[in-house]
Amino acid sequence: MYALFGLAIYKANVLEHTLVNTLAMARIITAEEQGERLIRDPWAQGFRDMMGKLIRRAEPYVSAYPEVVDDLTNSLNRRNFLVHHFWRERIQEMISESSRAKMCADLKADCRLPETGSTFNLAS
Repeated sequence: MYALFGLAIYKANVLEHTLVNTLAMARIITAEEQGERLIRDPWAQGFRDMMGKLIRRAEPYVSAYPEVVDDLTNSLNRRNFLVHHFWRERIQEMISESSRAKMCADLKADCRLPETGSTFNLAS
């Protein structure tokens, strides 16, 4: 149970870091195309922003793919639930083996890729 929880949180963090890297690379490419020299580290802002803001910043790049925006939003919502509410709302389910199995199944679903293959599926 705890390992699956850790894996789900880890994958959410990997997604967040991927957004930071993608936005930084987009900034670098745009600067090169415009003959602009970057003065500030393009990763610095991304590491200050929270995942919701990173998703909003990424939307112009993926707006042609609404399923990607949906996957990112669902991932954020599930990540927030896991971090802030999972144990508080589900701790009583640790009592029985069947409810622990359901919790494990839910956490495993959080770690799978969606059918579109576009991003991590942290939504169950």
